[in-house]
Amino acid sequence: MTATCIGIARKEYKDVDFDLCIIDEASKATVTEALVPISKAKRGILVGDPRQLPPFADEVKKEE
Repeated sequence: MTATCIGIARKEYKDVDFDLCIIDEASKATVTEALVPISKAKRGILVGDPRQLPPFADEVKKEE
């Protein structure tokens, strides 16, 4: 099955669980987005190249 990180949270997938969750381009997902599908799986694999697409940050940068 394929879905977006947030799309898998739709109510029709509420009772669906997975043995493995693979998130491609993981550097583009926020931590919160990635937790949605990973929470429905026994194991998770994050795939991505931080040099290809810039990662999103969940933290606010501290001003010096």
